[in-house]
Amino acid sequence: MSAYLFTAIATLTQMRIAHGRYGDSESLQTWDACRSSIVFASGVESARERFEKTLFTPSQEEKPLDVDLKSITSAQFTDKLLTETGPAPLLWADVIKQVEKGIESVEADDFEQGYWVDVDTIVPSGQQAPNIQSLQQSLSADITGGLNWSANKQFFYLLTVLSPPAPSAQNPDGEPDEDSIFAAKELEQLLTIHPQGAEKEAVVLVQARNSVVAAWLWRRYVASAPLGKFQIRIDPWCDVLGTPG
Repeated sequence: MSAYLFTAIATLTQMRIAHGRYGDSESLQTWDACRSSIVFASGVESARERFEKTLFTPSQEEKPLDVDLKSITSAQFTDKLLTETGPAPLLWADVIKQVEKGIESVEADDFEQGYWVDVDTIVPSGQQAPNIQSLQQSLSADITGGLNWSANKQFFYLLTVLSPPAPSAQNPDGEPDEDSIFAAKELEQLLTIHPQGAEKEAVVLVQARNSVVAAWLWRRYVASAPLGKFQIRIDPWCDVLGTPG
């Protein structure tokens, strides 16, 4: 089994109860939504099929849901787990157990994990500190003060390597494709709200004390590789579909 990260952005429409001044009434409501899942499957096509079956499914009590799918992006996980002691084999069954145990035992502080940090800017390509202590000292107090720096407290991060912007769509005759341009602009607006839906070149699982260290580990790992120059982002653990083989 291979592991993939899938993300979908869609516009949803559904009849819902609206609570008004003169009582409750049903009205048609529309909103945008984004969902990510770690999917285990034998290949990317079967993984996508498994992911699409679960997309924005209403419960049995809810009204039918109309899903206008805007985009689905995916990337396959690398086979290494990046840790503060170096790359290690990625043993998904063990990772999932650790995540579930952590969720059950202690409610993690999202702020100290550092998802609010723009890691692509804070840890730029080509400028790696020699160690974690130097990395911490290089950051401003407003960044370091909010993060967990205890090596005894570790978190799992989904680090994605973003694809370069796609070229403008054109018709076969070389003229701009108006429909494609409109769809691209609509998706661009949605991505400002749901940036995790951007096209990806790769995704790697990182275990680190905070998001800045996670980004630093990736920059060191691919320092001389082409992917090292690409933009990155970090997202939290998401739901899992399927089981690792």
